[in-house]
Amino acid sequence: MESKINWKNILIGVIIGAILVGLVGITFWYFTRPKESETSPVTTTKTSTSSAKPAASSAKSDEKLDQSLILKQVSFTNSQGKSKKFIIYKIAGETSDYPWPKADTYIVDEYLSKNTAVKISQLSSPTYNLGETLSVGEVLIYVSAGPGKKFIIITTKIAEGFAAFLLDEDGREIKIDFSKMGLGTKIPGMYNLSFGQWVGNSTQFTITAVSGNNHSYEATFEATTGKQVGETRETG
Repeated sequence: MESKINWKNILIGVIIGAILVGLVGITFWYFTRPKESETSPVTTTKTSTSSAKPAASSAKSDEKLDQSLILKQVSFTNSQGKSKKFIIYKIAGETSDYPWPKADTYIVDEYLSKNTAVKISQLSSPTYNLGETLSVGEVLIYVSAGPGKKFIIITTKIAEGFAAFLLDEDGREIKIDFSKMGLGTKIPGMYNLSFGQWVGNSTQFTITAVSGNNHSYEATFEATTGKQVGETRETG
């Protein structure tokens, strides 16, 4: 005899299974849910801001050149009214291989401050050692007398050898052009050159010379350019 399906029992089983699945799901969620983290209250502390400024560091003391190492100097007042010096400064002493002092030249302030010293490279060792020239010859320094920008002439002489250098008050070299000095003279060859003088309070100066026939000559130059002004004049 064919058995009948009991749908009532099947329905009850399905309902009971659904309830069990729901209970399992609720239990799983309960034990796996994220817990609220306990956070301690944050206390905000107001930080006071000081208006005081840090003390400025003291300026480094200015280094100075050593007065005892100055071999020769000339003081002048520049066009800004500041006291300056042209100095020949010893940087090394005599040795068995080189029996003369080595020197550099500078334009410095009255306090000999290294920070503002201007080195004249063309008149400094090893290019041109005035320390040696002072030992075996002569070095003469002439500063213009005018009220404006100052110019400095440095002449050197060793035996019959003569050289002249022209600088402005800031140490810039201006080349003296002697090319016209012998033109138009009785005997162009010149020797025994020397500085004559600054012409009044101007920026002009004179150079004197003796020619091969023992005649004396003089020429005027403009310091701002180093060029000769006018013709060479016979003076004796």
